[in-house]
Amino acid sequence: MRNIPIELDCDINHARFPLAGQIRLEDSSGYCSATLDFDRNRMPSGFEPELLSYVIITGYPSVCLAVGTAQNPFALSPEDFQAHRHLDLGSCGELTTTYHSRSRRSSHERILFQVQGQVELPEPFAGIAPLSEVWVPGEDGAGFSGEMTFTWRLASGRQLCGLARSRYDVPGASLERPQMRVITFDLELGERHFTQYETIRLYDLQEWKESVREKIA
Repeated sequence: MRNIPIELDCDINHARFPLAGQIRLEDSSGYCSATLDFDRNRMPSGFEPELLSYVIITGYPSVCLAVGTAQNPFALSPEDFQAHRHLDLGSCGELTTTYHSRSRRSSHERILFQVQGQVELPEPFAGIAPLSEVWVPGEDGAGFSGEMTFTWRLASGRQLCGLARSRYDVPGASLERPQMRVITFDLELGERHFTQYETIRLYDLQEWKESVREKIA
């Protein structure tokens, strides 16, 4: 199990502030967790730090457990990666995050995030639903893209949905065909931190479709 420090440079709702925490993971195991520390009273109006669950672990996919013939570029290459993710919350605003790893798989490894945007969240968060993301090879043969929809449960029981589109670049690795990862979450909330637990499985998309057809035939 590795502990990886994470550092966030946030520019949200016209307020600039740092956040920090750590990810606990074991590559290719399918299980991981992350804790983000904060002072809720110092967060800008309209923003809830739990919204950053959209990127702090899901942005480090080497932890995926590959099923069948699934291929994971993050597991194939030890090089530092970089990525860009945009979250569209509709009338509640949007966030954009650019992030990269540094000194990957060494004792000095860390992940740096730059987050910016404007959001107006209606109420505190209470949980997050499972989701799936499909990875598609890039047209230029380098990198690949992903798309997933996040659904958060709010304190009142209402839901907040956001569409996240990502671009991943992993030097020394490429994606040959579409893959799909399925992620389940458990969100532990606190006044000065939240901890996010994830179970992640990666499938070759065509192989997964064929297995579903076989089961329902």
